[in-house]
Amino acid sequence: MSTEEKTKTILDQAIRAIADGEPLDWRNVDDSPLPSAHVESLRLLDDIAGVFRTNSEEALASREVLFRWGGLDAEALLGRGSYGEVYRAFDPWLGRHVALKLFQSGIGGGLDEARRLARVRHRNVLAVYGCGVHDERAGLWSELIHGRTLAACVADDGAFSAEETLRIGRDLASALVAVHAAGIVHGDVKAENVMRESGGRVVLMDFGAGGDARLLATRRLIHGTPRYLPPEVLDGAPLGTGSDIYALGVLLFLLLGGRHPYASTDPHALREEQRRNERPSLQALCPDADARLCELIERCLAADPSQRPGSASSLVADFSDLRHVADDERIARRKPLIALLCAAAAIVIAVCASFLLHV
Repeated sequence: MSTEEKTKTILDQAIRAIADGEPLDWRNVDDSPLPSAHVESLRLLDDIAGVFRTNSEEALASREVLFRWGGLDAEALLGRGSYGEVYRAFDPWLGRHVALKLFQSGIGGGLDEARRLARVRHRNVLAVYGCGVHDERAGLWSELIHGRTLAACVADDGAFSAEETLRIGRDLASALVAVHAAGIVHGDVKAENVMRESGGRVVLMDFGAGGDARLLATRRLIHGTPRYLPPEVLDGAPLGTGSDIYALGVLLFLLLGGRHPYASTDPHALREEQRRNERPSLQALCPDADARLCELIERCLAADPSQRPGSASSLVADFSDLRHVADDERIARRKPLIALLCAAAAIVIAVCASFLLHV
């Protein structure tokens, strides 16, 4: 089967799977000869189809209600942490399921997180629908993501391919552009705080550790998850947009390498590892990965903040450049085959023409 025939077959199979609501192995699609623009169009189509499927299923499903909070019917506990609980809930006004996050205590903090999320509108950032206080508990409700966290994906399936790591890196960097443009620092970018939908969309969530960039600049308290904090924050500097970029580098190192850059979870032991630079080379962990991708991720992890990408926008540009180079190289690999097919077609035409002239 020629490359063109294989591409058409993969495209046809993907479209049929999306239309029929069947599972689609996006890793195979990402590793296929399909141009990145076609893959992105397939992902958008799957997102749209998923919304219609979800609405239809919810309209027909019988619902068991655990309790009511405001106008929402809580149906099932999805997770619990120090912050409180997350439930799958049904919003009768929207006519669809939502994620309901109820905070354990501290009404102001919960509402602050909701207000931060409401300031950002981006495909790869969790969409919040509302917030409120009922029965003396603050809560927010948002879109319900059907999928797994990136942490669960790595734990269950192992490291990601270089192609998918590149796409996720670009999408999350683009999400951080929107977050930072709203004057917000996320403060806890990590694998547990990014959901991956069945269609491949990644969604950044849980803004509880972050806050207004101007206010955070005056604080010296350590927030966030130690493994994802840069050296300067562990030394007492405030969180900032640069710490989000460092955290994204840790996340991408985990996705591609299958492990965190540093083994320690204790802040003091972790800082010693950083000082001694006890981090394995990402290229050594992933010898088949594009060296340019490994170098970009390693640059996000630079101990000196000035050596990291200067902003999320510049990081998006770097990822986009790598994606374009990868597409160009894929096309270049196909050119000899295309040239061979053209030459073969020319020979066939010449032979046929010669035969007809002598008949």
